[in-house]
Amino acid sequence: MDEFATLSSKGQVVVPRRIRKALQADAGTRLGFTLRGDQAVMFVVRSKTGQPGEGYGLLKGKGRKVALKDWEGKLRAARRKQHARG
Repeated sequence: MDEFATLSSKGQVVVPRRIRKALQADAGTRLGFTLRGDQAVMFVVRSKTGQPGEGYGLLKGKGRKVALKDWEGKLRAARRKQHARG
């Protein structure tokens, strides 16, 4: 599903329609970016049109905040700790 766009002199890019549709992103949708090696990965941070039935915003954060890059390691550690308790 490779798509291509051109970066403007202002650092702007138009997200291709097929990608916007797949991400259910429209005007006002907040996007995030992360680097993985020499690639930039784009993801939806918050959907302007999120509905409770879609699961958006249903979980409230409790406890310590964990950086996205550390999430998998922290999750594995928590599972091991919970499993050890029985």
